[in-house]
Amino acid sequence: MKSPKVYRDLEKKTRVLTRGILERGKKRGIPLSINQATGLSTLFFTEGPVTDYATAKRSDTKRFARFFMQMMEPGIYLPPSQFEACFLSLAHTKKDLDQTIEACDQAFQKI
Repeated sequence: MKSPKVYRDLEKKTRVLTRGILERGKKRGIPLSINQATGLSTLFFTEGPVTDYATAKRSDTKRFARFFMQMMEPGIYLPPSQFEACFLSLAHTKKDLDQTIEACDQAFQKI
């Protein structure tokens, strides 16, 4: 954990995942915003940046609930609240990220 490479790798994984999710949401016409920091991300079903509680509250929490349930089908367990962060680890592989992005695409299609 002392090596800067570890954090660069984790940041790269975070960017790959969040960009992939945003691209799939855009493709499906779903308004999304993702806040991220190295190894952390929160997906909001809203357009524009989420910068505080007021902008977070504009999120479509009912859509998030449907999305959450759809993501459980392929075995991807997200935080159950729209306002919690997802954690990514060094153990997650490119295959894991690709499967998650694909599962998001399928979930977006259904919601």
